[in-house]
Amino acid sequence: MADIARRFNLEMLTLTGPIEPGLAAQGVDVDRDTEFMALVEPDTVRDAYRLQMAADTPVLVTATRNITPARLAHHNMEDRLEDLAVAAITVARMVNPQHILVEVGPCGLPLDQCSANSMKEHRDQYARVARVFEAVDKPNTETNTTSFDGYLLTGFTSIAALKAAIAGVRKISDKPIFASVNVDDWGYLAPRGLETVEDAAAGAVELGADVVGFSTAAAPEAAARIAARVARVADVPVLVELDITCLDRLSGSTFARRLSADEVDNPYSTPDAMLTAAAALRQAGVQFLRAGGKASPAYTAVLAAATFGTDVVRKGE
Repeated sequence: MADIARRFNLEMLTLTGPIEPGLAAQGVDVDRDTEFMALVEPDTVRDAYRLQMAADTPVLVTATRNITPARLAHHNMEDRLEDLAVAAITVARMVNPQHILVEVGPCGLPLDQCSANSMKEHRDQYARVARVFEAVDKPNTETNTTSFDGYLLTGFTSIAALKAAIAGVRKISDKPIFASVNVDDWGYLAPRGLETVEDAAAGAVELGADVVGFSTAAAPEAAARIAARVARVADVPVLVELDITCLDRLSGSTFARRLSADEVDNPYSTPDAMLTAAAALRQAGVQFLRAGGKASPAYTAVLAAATFGTDVVRKGE
């Protein structure tokens, strides 16, 4: 597997979207069972990945957002962390992606920035995840490749929590870290709106993130403006995750019925909207794109097709 860092600031690359919407359609309780599916039903997860990879999407993101020990403890599964990590990488490699990123979301523990113990507890959550995945990693000395390329820390709503996650992973691993926060249409961290995306990006880079970005449901033009702000303060590649809050009009659950007001106003109501988004975000200097939220595989396919062979626009171009 190629080292993704070698492609930084070269061509645009699309990441696979969440497989949870597809699993939910099959009756899976995704809030409880997503991380366990690779362990107990690997073929189901493999097939979900294949749908995301249908357009040769170059970067596969593992379905492991809730794999921190604190999240697993809700289901009395924290002692299975190593088994889950092995299963996650094994299933991801079944579809032969160019690159694999291990997704890790917020651990969900209360965070007191004034408490050294609280900060350490947070860092340890991510250090434990990284330690397990690094142990799973099996470098191939003949091809100089590894089992996975890096970590995607995503879904964060505060700078302090993101910094704790980066510090925890960086304590264990020197693999690339992709760091992403949730923002509103104006570039403030959602839902509180008290911190800016620029501060989040700068803080992430300071602690060792290799790629910084954000997730937003903002329309393409607004998302591009936010991305340009990130590019101005962070001299690293930029990631944008577009939060598709409504299923596309041609998906099974919305076809042949009247659209709701939210769906009519949704700037991403069909996968074709990804074409406009990809073009706008490229001009803002974005390298990595992902369709998140409730996006169907069609969204990922359009993004992959729209960015194939497209160079990153660098500062000053």
